[in-house]
Amino acid sequence: MLFVTREFLLGFFPIVLGAFYLALALGLRKLLVPILLIASIVFYAWGNPAQTPILVTSILVNYFAGRALATSGPWRVHRKALFVAAIAFNLGLLAFFKYTNFIAENLETLFGAPPHHFNIALPLGISFYTFTQIAFLADLYTKGQEQHDLTRYGLFVTYFPHLVAGPIIHWREVMPQFESLGRKDGLSFASSAMQR
Repeated sequence: MLFVTREFLLGFFPIVLGAFYLALALGLRKLLVPILLIASIVFYAWGNPAQTPILVTSILVNYFAGRALATSGPWRVHRKALFVAAIAFNLGLLAFFKYTNFIAENLETLFGAPPHHFNIALPLGISFYTFTQIAFLADLYTKGQEQHDLTRYGLFVTYFPHLVAGPIIHWREVMPQFESLGRKDGLSFASSAMQR
């Protein structure tokens, strides 16, 4: 879904804005982050719902890798190996969807085999959400940032005003703003970001 389509302007956006302000009016500030998370996943899934499991898997793998990186104790010894494995997962996922056909075509040309094209569709925003999560893991690994709950992390990765257009957002810059959604001063961030 693009921001300039009829579906977005007359359907998706008014519904999300209405749900957001209804939760505010009813004093249900704890629902603001889940509302934005659900809206962001719906926004992502709109064009091709079959690709949503790729996004969800990426979020879950990176969230739990982040939890392990943020945890002290026995995991401390294996932090570097875990960090490298998580980065390899992210880059491998990205490479599979972006470069499988390119590599296959070049190998076929090199070895003279008949051309074969794999039917692999590039998921919407995969580069953006992959590099966003790599930046998150790097922050946890190098700076020991605090880990948050899965709902806020999911919103951090999928936040629909940023998902397609970017820029890459950093955990330490965005999470205080998502945390403030539960307080009175949180309204300015969410409403300004949603009205872009």
